[in-house]
Amino acid sequence: MSIDIFVIKHLFVIDCIQRQFNIFVINLRETYKGKVATFRQVIDIHRTELQSKESYWNEMLEVSITN
Repeated sequence: MSIDIFVIKHLFVIDCIQRQFNIFVINLRETYKGKVATFRQVIDIHRTELQSKESYWNEMLEVSITN
């Protein structure tokens, strides 16, 4: 096998590997983006619940202090 053919085959393999890696990275980004969105929703829900409970207990504390 001549050097030129070897180089061409080598470059072809490198190109295939690069394409596969790019596809992997794109899929990883999409998966991560979805997980981050879900995580933000969970955090927002918990934050809202916490604020509601905090307001309730602050009101109860004020009522007990004024009585």
